[in-house]
Amino acid sequence: MNHLWQSTLFAAAAALLTLLFRKNHARVRYSLWLAASLKFLIPFSLFMAMGSSIDFGRQHGASIAQPALQVVQDINQPFDSPNPSRAVTAFVKMGNLIRNVLFAAWLFGFLAILAFYAAKGRSIKTAARKAAPITEGRAFEALQRLRPISVCRLRIRLASTGSSMEPGVFGIFRPVLLLPQGMADRLSDSELEAILAHELAHVRHRDNLIAAVHMFIEALFWFHPMVWWLGAKLVQERERACDEDVLRLGKDPQAYAEGILKVCEFYLESPLACVAGITGSDMKKLIHAIMTCRIGGKLGPMKKLLLAGAAIAALSFPLSIGLLSARLGRAQAQQVQDSPKPSFEVVSIKIAENCGNVAPGVRAKIPGKTSYDPGGHYSTCSQLAYIIRDAYQIEAFSPLTGVPGWSNDVLYKIEAKAEGNPDKSQMRLMVQSLIEDRFKLKIHQEKEEAPVYSLVVAKGSTKLQPAKNKQGDLITSLPPSDTKREEKIAELRSRTFTPSEMEDAMGPGYVSIAMKPSGFEFRGRAISMKIFADALSSNVRRKVLDKTGITGLYDIEMVFANPFSQQATSGAAGTEISAPTIFNALQEQLGLKLESKKAPMDHFTIDSVEKPSEN
Repeated sequence: MNHLWQSTLFAAAAALLTLLFRKNHARVRYSLWLAASLKFLIPFSLFMAMGSSIDFGRQHGASIAQPALQVVQDINQPFDSPNPSRAVTAFVKMGNLIRNVLFAAWLFGFLAILAFYAAKGRSIKTAARKAAPITEGRAFEALQRLRPISVCRLRIRLASTGSSMEPGVFGIFRPVLLLPQGMADRLSDSELEAILAHELAHVRHRDNLIAAVHMFIEALFWFHPMVWWLGAKLVQERERACDEDVLRLGKDPQAYAEGILKVCEFYLESPLACVAGITGSDMKKLIHAIMTCRIGGKLGPMKKLLLAGAAIAALSFPLSIGLLSARLGRAQAQQVQDSPKPSFEVVSIKIAENCGNVAPGVRAKIPGKTSYDPGGHYSTCSQLAYIIRDAYQIEAFSPLTGVPGWSNDVLYKIEAKAEGNPDKSQMRLMVQSLIEDRFKLKIHQEKEEAPVYSLVVAKGSTKLQPAKNKQGDLITSLPPSDTKREEKIAELRSRTFTPSEMEDAMGPGYVSIAMKPSGFEFRGRAISMKIFADALSSNVRRKVLDKTGITGLYDIEMVFANPFSQQATSGAAGTEISAPTIFNALQEQLGLKLESKKAPMDHFTIDSVEKPSEN
């Protein structure tokens, strides 16, 4: 809709400009109408994107703004996913239905107009194929006399057709000038030369190519009256421009006018705008302009400046908007980055041999747990890359480049305490402040096209089970986070716990992926499709976008093989796969599937980072 009103406004501005140039050459007005037509193919958003991509000294060393991403390490935490009401869901479904109906109507009109143009073009092509070449006679000799003075560099073939269509040029790159049989006998030499000069002007200016482009625009925007009005104006000024070319060659105006009237008397107008003929505009005005030898004047310096200014404004306006939007966005991001982040009251950083998950005395790079406990307690035992991903909520499948080699073999054990009882989001800001201060971290993010998966409904109905509580009632929303539940979860994590204990403690929104003899077992308690898509992302190592259109909360159980083992993906000879791949499991067990797509993804780059001092 933005594109349509912008193009309509642009066409209206072009129409006003044509009034200022009504006494100048018709080609000037034709060019203005052509610009208005082509605007329908070129959205202003393209130039705005070009403007926003211009970078005037952006500081890559600045910290990134806070992305709203879900960390894979927190997959077992409760999620906030409000369930839309039934009224909202019904409204969305009605909107989707209307959108689909409108799209179907547009597609039908687009294909119908293309089919109409194709049928007309096919009949003209057949006539051109059957046309007999003209290599001698009055028409051939007249064409040879006109070629040098008309400055037409394209080779044009002259042919005679039995069709009753008026003389016209068929083809774009190898034009054929089709003359009806017997036409030369009805016209005098001066009349014939004037008619042929008109057609050569069409060839010289590539009018058929421009007309074909506008016909495609008419098919795309068939519902817009402005497009059809532009088409009529293009034909009118195109014919007027060719008339002016004929008169500039010194042809007799009376002979030219009489030749046009004879053509109109005996032959039919060309059925397609991309087959340039001799008529196509208001006949009374056309004959009057020819007989008065009205030729538009050349552009003066002021009008040339006006045209140049209009062209510059049309291009610079969207570019300036894009540039301004980008600068405002960067200023806002910089304001967020420059605002002081909360910090921990006490921080301890030590290098660990291991995180207690291997035998004592054995050095290992296996990271431990990261905990955000009630009361402002933060602890982690991880490599630097894990700490950064967790603090900035960088998903496992989002690229993180610039990680220094020395950090790969080091485990940092960090203990921190904050004042009061901050929530998890506030504590993450504190961790960011910690690593920016102690590790001297500077990081930035950019958008890049990357492969993703779309989670969609497979053919048929889904096999999803709506979430219910112990009383058998549907669960329609997730409970808010509370301190007691957080304390219970923290207590469970401090010791060995069973999956059922954690599920009972976390309640709705719980997700777990456990290794079983039969394969991986996925369990989701009262989760949305968005939560499910996020959980799948870590198992296919690619971002999964929820495109199912399914609302509500569901209990999901699924068993699948290791997605990254050779046995699970290809099936080694002589081995038996105990579980289906995650792609097959989705379709067989849930009625869903993953489709490969491309979408903009966040790419994170570490500009600089240093080793911290222990304390």
